[in-house]
Amino acid sequence: MKLDNKITYIDYPKSVGLQQEIEALKQNKLNLDLVASEEETLEKYPTPEAYCESYLKHHAGVELQHYIKQVKPNSRILDIGVGLGQTSIYLAKQGHLVSALEPSPEFCKHLAIVANSYNLSLNIYCCNAESIDQLRQEFDLIIFNESLHHCDQPVNALNNCYERLVKGGKLLVANEPILPFYRSKKWFYQRLQTDRKSTRLNSSHTVISYAVFCLKKK
Repeated sequence: MKLDNKITYIDYPKSVGLQQEIEALKQNKLNLDLVASEEETLEKYPTPEAYCESYLKHHAGVELQHYIKQVKPNSRILDIGVGLGQTSIYLAKQGHLVSALEPSPEFCKHLAIVANSYNLSLNIYCCNAESIDQLRQEFDLIIFNESLHHCDQPVNALNNCYERLVKGGKLLVANEPILPFYRSKKWFYQRLQTDRKSTRLNSSHTVISYAVFCLKKK
């Protein structure tokens, strides 16, 4: 049966910085390779493997695959800050029960189209990580993959994630880029205002790849 993945829009407070980031992505969507239909998806990427290929060959994708191999089959996974959704598609193709969380409506619409194209089931939530306390599910694994630095209140986000884990569940923080000491979030948002194509930190930023597994308290 053909799947029709829906997006759940959660009402949440948006900081000025997050609104600017979402707007920058919307303005720059023509350069982000967003698809408009299932036909377009399949023409560009005939299989889910083809869709994920370039990301999985990147060092971040290689590292993520290494940790996912340790996850039990059919796990309930929350993938946070998914962007174009390659990781969510990869996890769903592996047979996991995947929920994808992304604050950009443009990216959420794109991911729903891509998932429908491959008949993969995803729960897609349009909100930020700080608001996951509004989700009713519990998860075996919650992933921040190159996304924690986008949170305005990362400690709150991590605490809320911890509460959404099942007993013995794990929280994975991976491939997290950080700004150099002479840069700040204020600098990043100012850059977005002056150059909307700069939706990511440029090559001068420092990347530290790491992963942290946290067991939920008994």
